[in-house]
Amino acid sequence: MGSIVQCSRLSDARSRLEFSAYDLVICEQYFDKESQTGQDLLDDLRRNQLLPFYTVFVMVTSRPLLQQGGRSRRSRPWMPTCSNRTPRQAWPSASTSPVTASSPCTTSSPPSAEDFDKATEICKKRFEASKARTARMPPASAPSSCCGSAGYPKPSLYEAVVEAKTLPWAKLGVARSQLEAGFPQRAETTLKGLIETEPGFSDAYDVMGRAQFELGNFEGALDTFRMATKLTPSSVNRLLKHGMLAYYTGDRTKGWRCSDRATCIGPNSKLYDPQALILLAFARLDENDSRGLTRCVDRLLHLRERQPDSARLERLYDVAGRLVGHSGVSDRARAR
Repeated sequence: MGSIVQCSRLSDARSRLEFSAYDLVICEQYFDKESQTGQDLLDDLRRNQLLPFYTVFVMVTSRPLLQQGGRSRRSRPWMPTCSNRTPRQAWPSASTSPVTASSPCTTSSPPSAEDFDKATEICKKRFEASKARTARMPPASAPSSCCGSAGYPKPSLYEAVVEAKTLPWAKLGVARSQLEAGFPQRAETTLKGLIETEPGFSDAYDVMGRAQFELGNFEGALDTFRMATKLTPSSVNRLLKHGMLAYYTGDRTKGWRCSDRATCIGPNSKLYDPQALILLAFARLDENDSRGLTRCVDRLLHLRERQPDSARLERLYDVAGRLVGHSGVSDRARAR
């Protein structure tokens, strides 16, 4: 190992993993005084494509794993003899290296090529050349990220997997393709069937909520986002979606509570939208909470200093600063 970084808090680990690439991550499953687990962190990063395809993520714990439901692919207690064998077994094999080399955020040359077209084409060729169903699954599953990032739908690979073996991620790929092609009604129908058979498949709720929103069914979308946050209470972007939609549909209390939780979990995350701080600022103004309002302004100031060229952050900071002036609170934060 050439370079080793250690983090004692999940928030620090999230920041490191979002803004830097690592070959191997060893993470504790449970943390004292934190509701979020290591598995929650991994799921959130993978779901939002913030981890390179080649990164090996090893979860360790001293607790029994019988009640976890097998969420991790190889859930088992950590033993010293595993320290060398487990990562080597989990590293991408030679059969998938051409695909990961064309995918984003890898150490291949050129780095971060994001050549999704090339990666998808390799997957298609391997898929079409395979005859046995067992050999068809890996090359068919790889485009699930590549096609979505490339910005165009390719439902044929997903549909072939659904036909060969009903897998939730393949059905979700069909729904995403339908939505990207401009058929939200079809996507909603596909997702309803998926959620009925797989009610715990949280990724389906993200796409369902988007389809319902595009169809103008805001109440349905709100219920869907509510279910998503119930399944994954530590997901930053899902808390923000739920909070903002709740706020703008009239449930301001729920809106600012979800936004506040997202702000506590990942204020520096790539998934965090500073618009949430404006919702919180209005909530603090309504409650005459001058300290809370000033904290919102300070957070926006911090974000603006990190991204001085962002016109959007400048506007949001200006709005929050005017709320401070309107409330009669000192303009200390604005003056800075």
